[in-house]
Amino acid sequence: MCAALLSCFVFDEKSEVTENRLPDELQQPLKHLQDKARRVATVAQESKLQVDIDEYVDKFKIGLMEVTCRWCKGEKFADIIKGQDLFEGSVIRCIRRLEELVVQMSNVCKVREQETHSSTK
Repeated sequence: MCAALLSCFVFDEKSEVTENRLPDELQQPLKHLQDKARRVATVAQESKLQVDIDEYVDKFKIGLMEVTCRWCKGEKFADIIKGQDLFEGSVIRCIRRLEELVVQMSNVCKVREQETHSSTK
C-alpha cells in the first residue's frame, strides 16, 4: 500500500486510470492523500501563496497505483502491463524513481528511529 501510494509522487504520465477504476484496497489511502494534499494547498493559500487547490491535488497522479500494488504482491511484469494504457518504458522508469523514493523514505525512518532512541537515553 505504501509503495502504491508513493507512486503518486513519482508518476507523471498521462493515463486513463480514474479513481473509480482503482481496486477498493487503494481507494481509502488515495482519499487520505488527497485530503492531506488539499489541506497543504489550503494552508499555502491562507499564507498568501498563489495555489490552485484543485490543481495541486490533481498533481498526484494515480496511474501507477494498481501496477505498483500488483508488482509488490509478486505478479509478473508481463501480466501486470497487459491491459494497461502505459508504455513499458514509462512504467520501468517510474518504478525506478519509486524505488529511489522508497529507499529515501526508509532512510528517513531509520534516522527518526535513531533520534527517538537517543533522546530517550
